[in-house]
Order: sequence, then structure tokens, then C-alpha cells
Amino acid sequence: MRKHDGDKLVEITCNKCGTAADVSEDDNGWVAEPYREFDLVYAYGSVLYDFSGVRFDLCEHCVKEIVDTFKIPAESRDYKMRQGYNSEGIPFVYYGFNGDEKPTQEVMDVMYEEIKEGN
Repeated sequence: MRKHDGDKLVEITCNKCGTAADVSEDDNGWVAEPYREFDLVYAYGSVLYDFSGVRFDLCEHCVKEIVDTFKIPAESRDYKMRQGYNSEGIPFVYYGFNGDEKPTQEVMDVMYEEIKEGN
């Protein structure tokens, strides 16, 4: 559950265990947030949530606890640094998951421009 004061996030609480998150910002404006927000939207034909959905936050410990109960293990994905090149052959580093398809050159160019602009 997220609480805001105007546009500023002031608190995150795990909907499962009730622990609160540290929402203080570091020097770069990043919020230290060991919590994950889930926004599940169901469409026509859902048995429980036809045309509706649920939104909630879970701490990493509760996510692990839930995932550990799966009868079929969840797929593990490792996030790693990758090297790409823009259309002019200029190299840059980006992050991606093992097993993901390589981005198209158009996507590489957009990523390069965003990195160059500091976004």
C-alpha cells in the first residue's frame, strides 16, 4: 500500500505482512524501496475479477515466500550489463536479462540517446 503527500511518496507498506518501507531519497533522488508494486488487471472471462483488478505492494521477503510455494518453479532471470552500438558504431552499455531478444537497431539508437542525455 502506497501513501502519498501530494506528489511525494511518503510510505510503502507490504500488504501481506504489514512491514513499512524506507522511502528516504538518496543524493540522486532514488527511493530506497525493497518493495514491489503489483497491478493485476483482469479482462472479460475472469472467474474472480471480471473487468476489474487488484493493486498491492509486497516486500521482497513476502515475494520470495509466495514464489517458494509454486508447484512449478518460477523462471530465474539474471539482470546483466550488455554492450550495444548505435547506428554510428559508438559503443555503450545497457542492462538486460539473460535470454531476452537482442534489441533492434532502432531501439539501440533510442537507448543510446537516452543514456547520452542522462535519462
